[in-house]
Amino acid sequence: MRPAAAAVLLWASACGCRARDGSAKPPETVEELFILGRVVAANATVVRAPSNEFRVGGWGGGGGGVKFTELKADGAKVKEGEEIARFKFDWEQALDYFRQRLASEKAASTRSELQLANKERELQSQQKQVRFGVQLAKIDTLKGDAVPKNRLKYFEGTYELRRFEEGAIEKRMAAFERRREGEDEYYKTRVAQAQATIEQYERVKAGFVLKAPHDGVLRHLIHPWNGRKIQKGDNMQGGMEAVSVARDETLAIELFVPERKLKHFRKGGEAYVRDPADNNRRHTVVIKEIEDFPQEIGFLIHDSKVPQAREKAFVVKAAFKKQPAKLSVGGEVKGEIP
Repeated sequence: MRPAAAAVLLWASACGCRARDGSAKPPETVEELFILGRVVAANATVVRAPSNEFRVGGWGGGGGGVKFTELKADGAKVKEGEEIARFKFDWEQALDYFRQRLASEKAASTRSELQLANKERELQSQQKQVRFGVQLAKIDTLKGDAVPKNRLKYFEGTYELRRFEEGAIEKRMAAFERRREGEDEYYKTRVAQAQATIEQYERVKAGFVLKAPHDGVLRHLIHPWNGRKIQKGDNMQGGMEAVSVARDETLAIELFVPERKLKHFRKGGEAYVRDPADNNRRHTVVIKEIEDFPQEIGFLIHDSKVPQAREKAFVVKAAFKKQPAKLSVGGEVKGEIP
């Protein structure tokens, strides 16, 4: 049996019992004599491994496990926000691409501003010329009897033409202002999107660094594949429980009680656990919670090879009446059914 399974066995003292008629009961199998469970931190927050996925700014990749590259020691005291573990991040080169794209968008925005400024000066110059032409044409219309009537009509026609040109240039200026507003907004959006992509990249990268959710004691959890506490260099799937941060050093017990044995357990009742290194050392625990829905034992202990792997069990959480001196998170226990 793997260490992960052995580390969570509970002793069920059902051997040697006799039936009411005095005859000996048939001996139970080894599987019948044990209930699976584990030692856990009582007041802890579990921190999970990040997903090894990268979907940022058109880049895509990932899948598979993530690898620990840094890991603080088990039992280390940590402060809120302090780094406790780090995973390998494989997309450092994406940042250069995103920075180049941001620089390109800023350059395009600058070019657009210069082109619009040149166009604005050109239109303003044309507007001044047209307005000056309107003023000259208006002066000609005031000559009255000083010029022949046909010449005066020519001046009046010219004046109307210049006024039309003035209206046209004003409409062009208004259209230009709308175009400039649109292009300014367009390039601002492009630059903002490129900047947001870099910020998203930084957030994703930061997710590969685990930080303490609060002050407490760091506890390494049992690796679901290796059946031992996690270590630097280990790989694990995203979303798996990696470490926990306990608010104090109080220990508790989680038992995986098969449905057919749940009748022996009730909230507020007592059960007993033994140190597997010394069966004579027994600890009393008080049942605090019984979860509502059962799961397969193999799923609960991350080990599909134990004989009871497909059996459904309820998670029963219990607190020690007196904190044990020699047990630790993930350590072995055996216990008696109440």
